[in-house]
Amino acid sequence: MSVTVKAAALFRSHAASLVDFSLDNLKINAASLRKVGEAITKGTIGVEIGDTGPMLSAAYSRKKLVLRKESETDYPEGQAAIVHEGVHAWADLSDHRSGLSEEAAAYLTEVVYLRVLNRRISGHPIYDAANELASSRHLFDRRGVHLKSEECEDLRQAIHSQPAYQDLQ
Repeated sequence: MSVTVKAAALFRSHAASLVDFSLDNLKINAASLRKVGEAITKGTIGVEIGDTGPMLSAAYSRKKLVLRKESETDYPEGQAAIVHEGVHAWADLSDHRSGLSEEAAAYLTEVVYLRVLNRRISGHPIYDAANELASSRHLFDRRGVHLKSEECEDLRQAIHSQPAYQDLQ
């Protein structure tokens, strides 16, 4: 199975179907993630193996999802990183690019996805803040939770404190 087929399938997975929240005007749920998978299948969003930098297993830019290696689709943390980047793809497809709030939504999606798979990343300020917010706002067990940027300030600050994100507003 090709890496493109594997990546597209992640957006139709059971774990992806249980992500359901919005942050300001960016709605992330089964339908929006399925649309990302469809865009990958149709070739609207390309998938390739390439350089994602030293810290990332996946990256998204200009209708292209880049994976550090093909095996990123084969383990939970790699899959969650791909779905994280899918949030950026959805924001791009739906014209809801929103900088720091978009990045917060991507991290929240990633931690919810991982929780469905009985996994958790901790010990990093961004993941700790995302897990705390997802838990306190019941993103792990409720559907359709609406968040506003102001409610995400700890997560937004954790993201902004990292050098890669300091230019986001």
